[in-house]
Amino acid sequence: MRRLVVAGLLYLTGIAILLVIKPEFMFRDDGRWKEFGIGRDSNYFTHIPFWLFTIVWSLLSYIIVLFMEDSLYIPSNEIEFSRNSANVKNAKQAKAVQELIPGYYMLNEGYTARDGVPRYVYLGPSPDGESS
Repeated sequence: MRRLVVAGLLYLTGIAILLVIKPEFMFRDDGRWKEFGIGRDSNYFTHIPFWLFTIVWSLLSYIIVLFMEDSLYIPSNEIEFSRNSANVKNAKQAKAVQELIPGYYMLNEGYTARDGVPRYVYLGPSPDGESS
């Protein structure tokens, strides 16, 4: 959704700039639109009318946002892992650090289904007595 909003804002910015500048190849001297026509009088006709520009600019603005998003990717959820702790920061609320004891864990499916956040239940130490 954020991608569409940014692409829409880029599109509207481009259209606003075009309407303020009113380039000679798209507008007449009196500010009216030139009609579409190839091989005709360039004072009244243009090969890039406003409607064609808006269609092409809408596609280009979306493609620009796609490339920017790939090169400047910032995840919405920051996940940090260390050896025996898990720290998950959600965009809506920060979660506390939970220290995990070495051993066996099992997924608590009821809690996970209710809140959508996986929660594990500690079952005990490893049978060989080693801490991993």
